[in-house]
Amino acid sequence: LEFRRVLFRSIVSRKIGPTYLGAYAFAATVVATVGLATTMGLPVLGMRDIGQSTLDRRRVVVDTVTARTLLTFVFGGTLVVISPWIASSHASRVLLPIFAIKLLIEAWTCSWYLQGGGRHSVVAASWLIGQVAFAAVLFPLLASGLVGAINYVIANLVGLMVAAAIMLWLVVRDVGIPDRKSTRLNSSHLG
Repeated sequence: LEFRRVLFRSIVSRKIGPTYLGAYAFAATVVATVGLATTMGLPVLGMRDIGQSTLDRRRVVVDTVTARTLLTFVFGGTLVVISPWIASSHASRVLLPIFAIKLLIEAWTCSWYLQGGGRHSVVAASWLIGQVAFAAVLFPLLASGLVGAINYVIANLVGLMVAAAIMLWLVVRDVGIPDRKSTRLNSSHLG
């Protein structure tokens, strides 16, 4: 995947220019940093709990995804609200709220569940299919300037959404659709 990043960034940087690539990099870095706060170790805890046969897997999934979604709304929402004050350029101010959607997609990406169940090849295949979707969206949308930078963010989000959708579908297929009782947070899992 690192080769892909280098290849696509070199193509995109020539098309959108260094100013907009810098704005993209700023937005990506800020969102990645905020993303650390939205996980708070929950995927690792969920992965550990999935590996234990005594716990209800559906409950672990519902609790983990719910907690991550709530954290995403708190921290991601705060990021969107303060983005005009922390972004140094117009391009960064435009890209940051769009890129923040990544936090919500990641909250629903259940790679941790699949990894906890030892299904690493499925996770790798999902990420690979997501990268193919990214490339399929990127090349038709590749443009110059700020529009190109926005389209680059959108292509990244589409690739992530495809991978997340595949993994979420596999998890739902494995544990079933949650009922009302299982949507309540289980304090023993989160605490």
